[in-house]
Amino acid sequence: MKEKEQYLGLLRQLKDFDENLARELAAKALQDQERKWLQVRSQKMLAVKFKYLVHMCVYIARWIEA
Repeated sequence: MKEKEQYLGLLRQLKDFDENLARELAAKALQDQERKWLQVRSQKMLAVKFKYLVHMCVYIARWIEA
């Protein structure tokens, strides 16, 4: 009987471990997804700023030539 209780205790620990591991993996996946989203957003913002800078340079070059 005592052996059975030990095995049941071990099974509970394994179940808890699996649930904790699943939560940790889900949290890590969410963090990775958010990090990728932020990277893409930053790249898009950088592209917009670069495009604006190029247009300003062209505008200034044309203003100097005029």
